[in-house]
Amino acid sequence: MSTRIPKILVESHPTGVGHVYIADILMIGINCPRLKSSLDDNVYHVIPLSTIAEIATVTHAFGLVLLNAALVIDPSEADIEQLYFLSDATPLVVYAESLNDLSPHARNLITDGTFEWVSGYEIDAGLLRARIDKVLLNHRINGTFVQQQEVAREKVRLEEELVVKNLLVEKERDVSESIIASVGSGLLIVDIEGTIILINSHTQTLLGLSPLGYVGLLFDAVLPEAFADYIRVCLKKCNDKESHSDLKRISFNGFIYQIAAYKMTQKNGSNRGLLVFIHDISEQEKLASQLYHNEKLATIGTMLSGIAHELRNPLSIISARVQRARMSPLAESGPIAKAFESIENQSHRCSTIVNSLLNFSRTSSSSYALHDAAAVLDETLTYSAYQNSFDTIEIIKHYTPGLSIFGDRSRFVQVFLNIITNAADAMNGKGVLTISIVQSSLGGTRIEIEDNGPGIPHEVMSKIFDPFFTTKDPGKGTGLGLAICQKVIVESGGAIVCSSVPGRTVFTSTLPTYAGRLI
Repeated sequence: MSTRIPKILVESHPTGVGHVYIADILMIGINCPRLKSSLDDNVYHVIPLSTIAEIATVTHAFGLVLLNAALVIDPSEADIEQLYFLSDATPLVVYAESLNDLSPHARNLITDGTFEWVSGYEIDAGLLRARIDKVLLNHRINGTFVQQQEVAREKVRLEEELVVKNLLVEKERDVSESIIASVGSGLLIVDIEGTIILINSHTQTLLGLSPLGYVGLLFDAVLPEAFADYIRVCLKKCNDKESHSDLKRISFNGFIYQIAAYKMTQKNGSNRGLLVFIHDISEQEKLASQLYHNEKLATIGTMLSGIAHELRNPLSIISARVQRARMSPLAESGPIAKAFESIENQSHRCSTIVNSLLNFSRTSSSSYALHDAAAVLDETLTYSAYQNSFDTIEIIKHYTPGLSIFGDRSRFVQVFLNIITNAADAMNGKGVLTISIVQSSLGGTRIEIEDNGPGIPHEVMSKIFDPFFTTKDPGKGTGLGLAICQKVIVESGGAIVCSSVPGRTVFTSTLPTYAGRLI
C-alpha cells in the first residue's frame, strides 16, 4: 500500500540518510508497541524519551511532542514550565487509552487548547495518522512552527553575534585606552567649538590638573592660561587655512613644555578640531644647556693654554729677579726681606692658579698626599691676610687637632681661599667668619666655613655651582670659582654642599683621609 506524504509536512532528518520522514516526534514516557508501530508505518521518525526533562538533551528540531497522560497528572514545577515553553513552538499531544485515564487537570489543559490528545481507540481504528496530520497542519497554518523555529534560531544567532561584537568593541576600547595611557606625552583633543573630546592622565599630571573628568568641558575653563591662549590661536588658524600644524615652547611652573597642535579633518575635508601633544622638555633643555657650557669650557681651555704660556714667562722673570734681589745686602733688613718673600710666594701662587685653571678644562696629573687640615686652612688665611677686605673681619677658628685630608694641597688652598673670599665679599668686609674642622660621622674630615652675611637667595642657591654663574657685577667675576671648587673636592673623593638662611651661610666640605680614599 502506497503512503501519501503531504508536502507541507516533509522534513529530512540528519540521522535518516536516504530516508524521508513526515516529522520528528518526541515520544515521552510511553511504552506502547502498537503506537510505535503505527507511527513507523505512517513514516514518522520517533525519538523516545523517558522524562520531560530529557527534552533539553535533544539537539535538533522536532515537530511534535507525544506525552504520556500519566506525566501530567501531577507534574513538577520544572515540567510545567518546560511544557508551557514548548507549547508556544511545538504541538503537544497527550496519549491515553481513554478519556477516563486523564486527570481533571489534564482534561482542563486539553479543553483550553494547550494540549491535543490521542487515544488507544484512534490507534486501533487507524485514525492516528489523521489525528497527527490535523495537529501538524493546524500548527503550520498558524505559522507558529517554522516561523518561531526560525525566529528562535535567528535570535540565538543575533545574540551570539552581538556578544562577539561587544567583546570586539570592548577589546578595541581596552586597546585604545591602553595606547592612550601608555603615550609618554600629554594628549588632548578638542573640537572646533573648543570642547574637550579626550584628555589623557599624562596631560593632567604635566599641567597639575586634578584627576577629574574634563571631557565635555571647554578647554579654556580647564587648561592654564598659557596653554589655552595657544590652543585658541591654533583653532583660529585652522578655520582660516585648509591645513595647519603648529609648534611652540611654553614655560610653566618652572618647567619647559613643547606643545604641538595638528588640525584634524573629516573625510570630506572639513575641520574637525585639534589634536594636541604636550611634551616636558625640561631635561632636554638642561642637557642642551650643559652641552653649551661644555663647549664653552672647551673654548676657555684652549684660550687658557695660550694665556698660561704668556703668563709663565713674566712670572719666571719676576721669581728670578726676586731671588737675585734677596741676595743683595739691602735685602737683609726684616721688612724688605719679608716683602721679597711675599712677592716670591705670590708669584708661585699665580703659577698655581694658572695650573688650576688648566686642570679645570683638561685632565692633568696632581700631587696627592696626606695633609694636616689645620695647616692647609692656616696657609689659606695667610694669603687672605693681604686682602683689604679682611681688615675688619673677625676670624674664629674651631680646629679639632690631628685631622688630615688627602689630595693636592695647592688645589685645597685654592678652594678654601675662594670660599673665604666670597664670604668676605658677601659681608662687605665687616662680620664674623667661623672656620671649623671636625671629624665627619661618615668618615673623613669635615671643614665648615661660615659667615654671618645676608645669605644666598633661594632662587640662586640651586645655581651657585654652575659654571659661569655669578651674582657679581660684569667684570668682577667669571662664575668659575665655585664650579672649580666643586670639581676639586669631587676629584679628591669628597663632597661639598651649601646651606644658607638670612644671617648665616655655611659651605661644608667633606674630604677623605688617605685610608678613607682607599675604601
